[in-house]
Amino acid sequence: LRCGSQNDALPDGVRVAVKRAVKLLHDHNLVHGDVRLGNVVVAKPTGAENDDVGKRVRIVDFDWAGEEGIARYPLYLSKTIFWPAGVADYALIRAEHDDEMVRRLG
Repeated sequence: LRCGSQNDALPDGVRVAVKRAVKLLHDHNLVHGDVRLGNVVVAKPTGAENDDVGKRVRIVDFDWAGEEGIARYPLYLSKTIFWPAGVADYALIRAEHDDEMVRRLG
């Protein structure tokens, strides 16, 4: 997915698909921890007339992902990223952190 900057809003179909994917994780008591623009990938269109962008959206980089209440952020988080409140080195990854990151995507 290419946008001009981190501040560009995602197209509606992509945003909805990311929200749906994160909700699915949370419904299974899983968290991602790093739902940022660089970790959202959209496959090329198939050329089909009824091509649904939402079916081509993938969230990648599950290095930190795991069960909520167990999965933790790494010991040295990047200081150049504006993390949601409560995110800190080695803190537990919480569903509300993912939700805030999704909200910030646009």
